[in-house]
Amino acid sequence: MMDAIGDLESLDANNSLEALHIGTNRFRGTIPQAAFGNKRMSSFDVGSNLLTGYFDLNIMPITTSSEMKAEVNRLSGVLDTSSLARYSSVDLLNGNVFSCSTIPNNAQQGQKY
Repeated sequence: MMDAIGDLESLDANNSLEALHIGTNRFRGTIPQAAFGNKRMSSFDVGSNLLTGYFDLNIMPITTSSEMKAEVNRLSGVLDTSSLARYSSVDLLNGNVFSCSTIPNNAQQGQKY
């Protein structure tokens, strides 16, 4: 098994950040609420890393073609289906532990969850 390459705790996602693509990079730790809470983004991809913790982010899409990816981590919690429903594609169920009562309709693997 390969070691993690770093964490996101020191990431400063300034107000102009509209897309994040750091999938498949072995990042560890939690997704900082201060950096990503209540942001508007066209794409948020943190999939296939070693992230843990409560996925309590209210990231709103900029357009109707915006994508959210956070699959294959160890994230948990209750999902905000009102914001996730606005994305064209949501991939975050596989490899995470979310409440079954909050599965968004547009989530990939949603029928299998």
